[in-house]
Amino acid sequence: MATNGVVGGIEVIPITHEIEELARFAVENQKTYPNLVFRKVVSARQQVVSGILYYITLEAAEGELINSYETKVLVKEWLHYKEVVEFKRLLTSPHQEPQVDGKLGGIKVIPDAPTNHEIIELARFAVDEHNKKE
Repeated sequence: MATNGVVGGIEVIPITHEIEELARFAVENQKTYPNLVFRKVVSARQQVVSGILYYITLEAAEGELINSYETKVLVKEWLHYKEVVEFKRLLTSPHQEPQVDGKLGGIKVIPDAPTNHEIIELARFAVDEHNKKE
């Protein structure tokens, strides 16, 4: 997975079989969501650091729920080393690409809000806090 990019710059890369394998590796090796099943890669970028840091946006299923996730996977080919540096759920529809260059503080519609576990937890927290004040 060689790159022609500038050191430190992040560039969009095509979704290849190798990128899909890195995404599958990330889903299987992340610790936050133990029951995830990889579905597909949505987009991929890379950054040359002391190795290559891949930013992969993917879809994964947890039971019947499908969500989008972003992972960062560090690869040092010369050491035969790869590590999941970060893995997080994105608050977007699994069928639309996340806005990576959107404005901070912007309002986004969350189409799966009624079934999104994070949104449900935030709603419960907000109601509990409101009830405490009342």
